[in-house]
Amino acid sequence: MDFKSSKIGKFEHLKEKRISYCSHMTQAFWIACRFVLGVPQMIIHGLYPDVFTETASNIAIDILKKTHPEKFKKVK
Repeated sequence: MDFKSSKIGKFEHLKEKRISYCSHMTQAFWIACRFVLGVPQMIIHGLYPDVFTETASNIAIDILKKTHPEKFKKVK
């Protein structure tokens, strides 16, 4: 890959999402932590299906609410 012609380092993703580098990093770290903390519960759920029955779903919903709040606005 030719570094000069690639998008690496140009932060096109940040421009497209209209988000600052620090905000993006904070959000990415928060998402990673949610997954890291949820994995043990999901493994336990895989072994014992009656426990942590909604953990994966709740983590996914929390992440989507934080990253795409416009899709979770309540309709009046």
